[in-house]
Amino acid sequence: MEMEGATLGLAGAVILLTFHFYAHGHRFKSLPSLLGCSKSETSDADEKLQKDRAKHIQEELWKVRARTYCLIVSFMVHAAPVMTIVFLYEFATMFSYLGLARLVCMFLVYMHHTGVITGRLPLNPARLRVLYILYYGSFAMLLLGGIFHRDSDAKARSLQAFNDGGRLLMSVVIMHKPTALPAQLAISAAEIAVYWFQHNDVAETAAFAGVQLVFAVANVGVTVTLEYWVTSHISALLDAESMVGSFRRMLRGVCDGEVLLREDMTICENPECIKHLLMTHHSFKGRHFQQLLMPDEVERFTGFMQQSTHDMLVPEDSRTSTPPCLRVSLRGASDIRVGVDLWHVPMPHLFTAKWLK
Repeated sequence: MEMEGATLGLAGAVILLTFHFYAHGHRFKSLPSLLGCSKSETSDADEKLQKDRAKHIQEELWKVRARTYCLIVSFMVHAAPVMTIVFLYEFATMFSYLGLARLVCMFLVYMHHTGVITGRLPLNPARLRVLYILYYGSFAMLLLGGIFHRDSDAKARSLQAFNDGGRLLMSVVIMHKPTALPAQLAISAAEIAVYWFQHNDVAETAAFAGVQLVFAVANVGVTVTLEYWVTSHISALLDAESMVGSFRRMLRGVCDGEVLLREDMTICENPECIKHLLMTHHSFKGRHFQQLLMPDEVERFTGFMQQSTHDMLVPEDSRTSTPPCLRVSLRGASDIRVGVDLWHVPMPHLFTAKWLK
């Protein structure tokens, strides 16, 4: 009877796998692109542009990874001492080398979190890569330590929940596909090995291995999805930045200059056009734009800005076709009046900044 059941199960597995490869086999070709391993065929010029863009995206992605890590550490720094106390109690009541290893690792994690929070351990791509490998590697080694120490069923269930939660958390925090794929598979292999040594049952181990494989793939999927979402967001911001940069370059060709302002009306950059108009070499970055006006022009300028901002809030079909314009006098060198025409275009949905031309 058991032989017939095994044969039936094997036949069902073959049928299901055959159908799966028939229906989804062609989708395996897209896996390298999802994992960022494929290369597209382009010309040399396009390839250089793509490489520069990809490099810029990766730089911004590492910044997001660092901020994400700092954010989660700001929470986990309070949870780490609790787990340290739990492992300390376990080690004090039931001495074992595995318990000692858990205690030491958790204490080191707590000290590392403290260093990151206090700013003593600045994060950069190289350090983050090392941290990712250390986290995954130490996690797998602690799991393998279970081969030499078998816990009670209740404790094994609680540790399994801790392991699964830790892996899911790492798949979110460690948003790095090259590390996540081999690490998650290695951790699942470690869990399967421990389960085999503790239960020594082929059927149960096979079922557990299937669950672990699905869980590893799911965790990698979480990492890939999050990285794709963040990368897409960064790419969209870069497209917007490129569009605004092109627009600013066009403005320089048809007018005397353009200035990018923050919401508080301070100048974002050190524009050469203002230096040229006011005949000065002083830096204007960070200065309030009203400081460039003649004193008797400030009130008119303030009203102009308020009206322009108010017009931006009305429905688009009710706005005027051209931005509002104001003739004012800037304060040049030796308090010389420099007459200019200002056009104001708010762009709150792009950079929460304002354009002033």
